[in-house]
Amino acid sequence: MSLSGLKTELKFLTSILDKNHERFRVISWKLDKLHCQFLVPPLAPPGSLYSPQLPLTLHCNITESYPSSSPIWFGDSNYPTLTSVLELLEDAKNNNSLRQ
Repeated sequence: MSLSGLKTELKFLTSILDKNHERFRVISWKLDKLHCQFLVPPLAPPGSLYSPQLPLTLHCNITESYPSSSPIWFGDSNYPTLTSVLELLEDAKNNNSLRQ
């Protein structure tokens, strides 16, 4: 994909997931990375061991070989649900690689 194509995709993503989106927000982006926030409604009482810090911060690194290789996602939190979602993204990436 060309740099202009990637830039167009990132601008589109930012337009639908802007800083006011109720659940998932793209806070900032560059051609090689995204900084996002996932807003999670509290599932446990404040101060509980499993209550996440709101919002949860996610980072995405986009390699030069994108879209041939999937972006690399990671978070700033060890919140169990976020860890599960990131593992699902990794599994989807691996399954997609097997099909190609």
